[in-house]
Amino acid sequence: MTEIRWHSRAGQGAVSGAKGLGDVVATTGKEVQAFALYGSAKRGAALRAYNRISDEQIFDHAKFMMPDYVLIIDPALAMTDDITMNDKPTTKYIIHFTP
Repeated sequence: MTEIRWHSRAGQGAVSGAKGLGDVVATTGKEVQAFALYGSAKRGAALRAYNRISDEQIFDHAKFMMPDYVLIIDPALAMTDDITMNDKPTTKYIIHFTP
């Protein structure tokens, strides 16, 4: 199973990105979960979105995961959010920078 965690601010598209990735991967016949964790988030509030992708049915519905990939949409969150939480030695980080 491949697990992906997205870090962004509300309104930056991480939730749409996670759902879009899930929709695309589902067309390949894989099992997918796409979900987000946020409360009554105002635009600009930090949030996390998640994907799980597997060749087999996914029975795990917990929000806690050990991600294979961490996507950081807002690099400023690297200073305020725990982006390394539950990571593995093989976790790959993808950080979006805008010049």
